[in-house]
Amino acid sequence: MSSNTGRVRGWDFVIDGKTELIEMKGTIAVNDADAYVTCGLHGLGIVKGPRYTLGPYLATGALREILVDYPSTPRPISILYSPNRHLPRRIRVFADWIAEVFAREPLMQFKN
Repeated sequence: MSSNTGRVRGWDFVIDGKTELIEMKGTIAVNDADAYVTCGLHGLGIVKGPRYTLGPYLATGALREILVDYPSTPRPISILYSPNRHLPRRIRVFADWIAEVFAREPLMQFKN
């Protein structure tokens, strides 16, 4: 559920190369990632989340991957900084470095 609006958010999937938003219905809605994963671990429904969050549970078998033919759209990661006329070099160096780190990290990869 969205902590901004209080509404249950739909799930997005890539179907035939197009992103489709599927409205979800359920009896439990949470707005906390830990509570969300805990619900899945206790069999209270299907959870959808990033591999870096769910990966350890998938590896141990506590959770099982389904809907593998319907991947999610990749989520962008942003770096926020104070507006300036010129981007400070240290910000550019950091942005380039963190992009390389994420590109090498398997848990940050999206399956297609």
